[in-house]
Amino acid sequence: MIGHKMTQGTIIIDGNAGMRLGEGMKGGKIQVNGNVDSWVGCMMKGGKIEVTGSAGSYVGSSYRGSTEGMKGGEILIHGNAGNEIGCHMKDGLIKVECCAGFFPGIHMRNGTIIILGDCLGRAGAEMADGKIIVCGYLPSILPTFTIDSIRPDVKVNGERIAGPFYRFTGDIIEEGKGKLFVAKNQNPHLASYEKYL
Repeated sequence: MIGHKMTQGTIIIDGNAGMRLGEGMKGGKIQVNGNVDSWVGCMMKGGKIEVTGSAGSYVGSSYRGSTEGMKGGEILIHGNAGNEIGCHMKDGLIKVECCAGFFPGIHMRNGTIIILGDCLGRAGAEMADGKIIVCGYLPSILPTFTIDSIRPDVKVNGERIAGPFYRFTGDIIEEGKGKLFVAKNQNPHLASYEKYL
């Protein structure tokens, strides 16, 4: 596992990388000029991982059988990412510049997930806290989320992402106070929620 529990320094990979890249990473930087397999940055605590291509599933997530998701640091995926990114995430930032699969932020406890493209669905399932931002198309909102407001933008680490965004809160199954921001203009099918404001 490349970068396992890494604390400092820089690793540059010119090509593709396998599973569990940067597992438990605490500091430093990993740059992948290619694609990565699943579980990149799993159980990460600090540092930065940047992938110029796409990633498999479970970006910044816990490993199988664990509830210890990402606790800090930053993961930037310039391409697409698979399912369950940020599963059991407790802190940090995951940014996907293209599209993401199902269940981003499942069991999320804190931190921020930004998806600049489309998402296949079920965003924020069983999240207790944290922030998920979907700037592209999202087919539907889980019924355990409640619309809260329409916001002109979203602030992340002092930077503003232009909207407007529908803001939903949930997941009520977890008595959650998580925030799900979904781009209004890319999702006209969600306009029916506006009657509840």
